[in-house]
Amino acid sequence: MFFFGRFEEAAEELKRGIALDEAATGDRRAHTLLYADVPRVVCRLFLSFTQYFHGFPDRAVPTLDEALAFSQALSHTPSIAFSLNFSAILRCWRRDFDAARRQAEAAIAVARKYNFPQWLALGMMCRGFALAHLERPQEGIAELHAGFASWHNTGARLFDTMWLGFTAEAYARAGEVDAAVAALDRAADTAAKQEETFYQAELHRLRGSVHSEHGESSEAQRWLSEAISVAQDQVARPLELRAATSLARLWLAEGRRCDARDVLAPIYNLFTEGFDTLDLKEARALLNEIRE
Repeated sequence: MFFFGRFEEAAEELKRGIALDEAATGDRRAHTLLYADVPRVVCRLFLSFTQYFHGFPDRAVPTLDEALAFSQALSHTPSIAFSLNFSAILRCWRRDFDAARRQAEAAIAVARKYNFPQWLALGMMCRGFALAHLERPQEGIAELHAGFASWHNTGARLFDTMWLGFTAEAYARAGEVDAAVAALDRAADTAAKQEETFYQAELHRLRGSVHSEHGESSEAQRWLSEAISVAQDQVARPLELRAATSLARLWLAEGRRCDARDVLAPIYNLFTEGFDTLDLKEARALLNEIRE
């Protein structure tokens, strides 16, 4: 349900998973630890993601940290690597890139020590994306590509649309527009084949931003409006906020001050937390600029 972008339904099932695992005793718990990822950990990791998408970026952090604490208390190294990587993803979404880099490097260290190729690949991609935003774009792009190839070598395919979105964003930051568009085209094909739509709104926003940077206003508006529509359908508030911020910035540059305010203010006003995150800071600053 999460990967289909059905975040509300996913949250309910994840909470049920936590309750079932915490009620387990004896042989059932021992068998779970021996044969599977720890449900109370995995469910909390994905629950933190649903909390983020529902517009609670602060609430998502302690949920994820609790999963990591459970993993460490059990000394269950696969769950530790799993949790550290998901912590890096969450920090990427929150746009706290230095923290994302640190968590990714911790995950990479565990994965290398215990020979977990899947978690090593994921950590590399998170670190690459963080580096691209920490003024090391070429290094970040190279690591994204290496991690993506390693991810596929393990047989993994989930999250591919997001990894390609990360790659497109890194290329855009480096000024390599054609490569960014190619990554977005590949992400669109992947989404169609795998029906993985949880990151769809952000992929549309990125495409709209590329058009906006090149002065293609009508195409930019079309893609940004589609991003807002998808995010609204999924109740993915941070993605709606990002798309609305991009569209409001475009309209403000065109002198459409009232339109800019009307698209951005309603979604910004829905947030009750996360005001120290970069997305909300940028939205607030743009709203102030519109009002002035």
